[in-house]
Parts: sequence; structure tokens; C-alpha cells
Amino acid sequence: NQNLGILYQNGQVLGRDELMALDYFLRAASHGIAIAQTRLGALYEKGKDIPRDYAAAADWYLKAAEQGYREAQFSLAEIYYNGGHLSRNPKEALRWYLEAESLGETRARIRIGYLLQERNSSATDYEAALDWFRKAEKAGDLWARYKIAEMHYLGQGIDSDSDTALVWLRRMIESDRTLMAKLSSLAKGGDLFAQIGSGYLHSEGGADLRDP
Repeated sequence: NQNLGILYQNGQVLGRDELMALDYFLRAASHGIAIAQTRLGALYEKGKDIPRDYAAAADWYLKAAEQGYREAQFSLAEIYYNGGHLSRNPKEALRWYLEAESLGETRARIRIGYLLQERNSSATDYEAALDWFRKAEKAGDLWARYKIAEMHYLGQGIDSDSDTALVWLRRMIESDRTLMAKLSSLAKGGDLFAQIGSGYLHSEGGADLRDP
């Protein structure tokens, strides 16, 4: 049943039909099949032909996550992390990111770092956040280099070091220049370090642009 659901969901062979996919996934999910429960969650979270229902998405993700299904754990954590139509729950987000990461989900690493870096949170731990950003960077997440740079600059979890911060910024942009657009967007949105970093990267001499 779940295989037919996937074919209808993706439009492979049978043509895309979310309502048929929903029917087949429901049949399989009722038997506790984690992949079908996860696909149901995705349909409710992102569906176009069926009404979006974030509470239902979270419920189905949870059923699969509790069976140790990594994709569901990460997706559930994303819902808790982003909030949106449901109340944001950083504690549960952290729990499920950690579960997913323990099963090899490297995308969870930078998210864990974000949660541990959040100010005014009972989970705030700058040293641990920096460690997770480093793990994310080693796994190939180039944006983690921005977070490492930011923490060096702000002195979070490590002594403040603007030179090292700017080295990490350079490494990020040299690896993928398209990330400059993301950096500029953050700067325009008022992010102080992004403004400093953008100014540095655009300056001829690369001078430290902090106010004296």
C-alpha cells in the first residue's frame, strides 16, 4: 500500500494524485508502517490537493519517530523548531533533532547548534552549540562556517576573536559564493554580525568594521 502511495504522491508511472496517495498511506499507516506514517505527515504538512493540517502532520510524524524512523524524527523536529501554525517547542525540537542525529541525520547538527545558541533559553549552552556547528561543518554544511564565525566574533563559547571570525567567513564564501546573497539578506534584516561580515567582504582591504 505504501509503495502505491509513493507512486501517486510523486507522480511516478501512475500520475500525481495526492488523494489516492493519502488513501494508500492511511491503509499502511494503520498497520504501524513508519514510512507510510511519515509520508502521511508530509502530505498533511505540505499537501497541495488536500488541506494542510500541521497538527495531523505532527501526530503522524510522532508515530513514526517513536518507532525510530529517522526521517520522521527530523521532520517532527522541524515542525517544533519552526512553529508556524503550531506553538514553537524548542525543547521537543532539540529532543528529536538529537534522536535523528544519533541515527546519522547530519542535517540535524546545525539545528541543534541553533537551539543551543538561543539566548534566554533553558537549553542555552554556547560551548556545546559551537561544537555542534563544527560537527555540521565537518559534515559539509557550509552555512555552519557562518555560525562558527559569528560565535568567534561574539565570544560565545570561545574567546572573542574577530580575525578568526573573518577567516571563517572567507572560507564560506570562497566555497560557495551564492551564500553571499543569504548573508546580505540577513544583513538587510538587521543581523549585526551579518552586516559586519558583509561590510568586510565588500571592503577593499577587508578591515574590521566594528565601531572602535
